Amino acid sequence: MIAMKAKGMKQREIAAAFGISIGRVRDVMAREELRAREEAIQTNRAALSGRANNVLQHLVIEPEADLGERDRLLPERVATLTRRKIMSVGNSGKVTLAEIEAWLWERGRCLSPDI
Repeated sequence: MIAMKAKGMKQREIAAAFGISIGRVRDVMAREELRAREEAIQTNRAALSGRANNVLQHLVIEPEADLGERDRLLPERVATLTRRKIMSVGNSGKVTLAEIEAWLWERGRCLSPDI
C-alpha cells in the first residue's frame, strides 16, 4: 500500500485494488508510518522480534521518557539479565533466548551468568 501511494495512487484506488474500505487503507498506512518512525528512533528494539520485545518489556525497567535514550540504554540493561530470568517469562523459550543472546552479541555484550 505504501509503495502504491508512493507511485501516486489515491487511497480510493488502493482500497479498490485490495477490496477493502478507504478507512481501512488509511488505518493500515498510518500504522506503517508510525512503525517506520519508531524504528528510525529505536534501532536496537527494531532489530528484535515482537516476541523478544514483549519478553524484554516484562523484565527491563525503562524510566526515561525519551525513546531514543531508552533504546540506547537497552543493550546495557538486557545484559544484566540471566538466562533463567528470561526463560521465566511466559512465551519465552529457547528460540527467544537465542535471539536475545545473538542480539546482545552483535552489540558487544552478553547475558549475566546464572548463579
